[in-house]
Amino acid sequence: MSKKDKVSHGRLRINRGTLRGRYLKFAEYPGVRPTLSRVREAVFNILADYAETHGFVDLCAGSGAMGFEAWSLGFDPVWLLDQQAEVIAMLRDQAESLDAKVVLQRQDAQRLARRGLPDGAWVLYADPPYQVKRFHEKMMKRLSECAQVHEGSLYVAEQETLKFVEKAGVFELVKSRKYGRVHIGVYAKGATPVEEESEDEAG
Repeated sequence: MSKKDKVSHGRLRINRGTLRGRYLKFAEYPGVRPTLSRVREAVFNILADYAETHGFVDLCAGSGAMGFEAWSLGFDPVWLLDQQAEVIAMLRDQAESLDAKVVLQRQDAQRLARRGLPDGAWVLYADPPYQVKRFHEKMMKRLSECAQVHEGSLYVAEQETLKFVEKAGVFELVKSRKYGRVHIGVYAKGATPVEEESEDEAG
């Protein structure tokens, strides 16, 4: 990737947890679309109660905002995936700067589903490029075949369209919300209660 592809640099503030108030610096590589602060805040309002019991995977890490905020809240382990070598290098520098003990993987999310994760309950967050069709449905079906993803795991889908599939593999839609132009769907593997966020967070 040439230098001219790095259009600009940006900063994102971590909202919660031990890293609250710290900033992430990121280069705006093609395909890197940081999750908006308001959306991150709303999503982690939903997920906060799972920090002590679940690991966290950001399947399309990009700027790393979701993964580093998850680590800040106490999710362990935290995995960040991206296919671009430049993005992984940027995330590695960021992790060292924040002293964040995260696992970085340069690979396709579908390959992770095939290879599997360590045994446990997971929150799997996916914010793929919006032009990729049926990403969430395909991903959940692959994860359904992964025995290491235990009952009680959650799959959180970010997309720009309102319509979510009701079920994919063993994952069932338990909540959907709109935050500005962004739509969030929360899926559960098995009977998993999902707490409501405060009214002023829902869009």
